[in-house]
Amino acid sequence: MSYEAKIDVFLKEGVSDPEGLTIAEAARSLEVAPVRRVRSGKSFLVLFDLTSESETLAAAKKIGLELLSNPVIQDFTVSEITETNGE
Repeated sequence: MSYEAKIDVFLKEGVSDPEGLTIAEAARSLEVAPVRRVRSGKSFLVLFDLTSESETLAAAKKIGLELLSNPVIQDFTVSEITETNGE
């Protein structure tokens, strides 16, 4: 059985986000809608060959903490876990 986990990584509140600031400024200059703030981040889709959702959640948390994020300046969340056919 396979499960796919979506892991989102963002800078912590208070950490400078130059990419987010640039996007917010550009959006404001387009005058499409009032943009107050943009936080940039990354999403990762990780396919696991595990037998349960709980095992997948634990593995995704471990990868998020130890591999995908820098815990000093970034937070991560496991936002979705879905069962897949392994492809």
